[in-house]
Amino acid sequence: METIKGDRQYPMVFKYTLACGEKEQKQERLFSLKEIDEDAGKYVLDENNGVILNTKVINNELQLFI
Repeated sequence: METIKGDRQYPMVFKYTLACGEKEQKQERLFSLKEIDEDAGKYVLDENNGVILNTKVINNELQLFI
């Protein structure tokens, strides 16, 4: 998996695309990372398909809670 582009669209929302797979199997997926509380490290990851996941920055890494 690779991040192929990233852009901070406006304050508190980051949009980026991940590429999964290779050649004919390669798929690009658009994600949005929305800041909820920067001081607490709370964000939500929006897969732009109805799936929204709570995330948190812990030890400088974005952790996903499912």
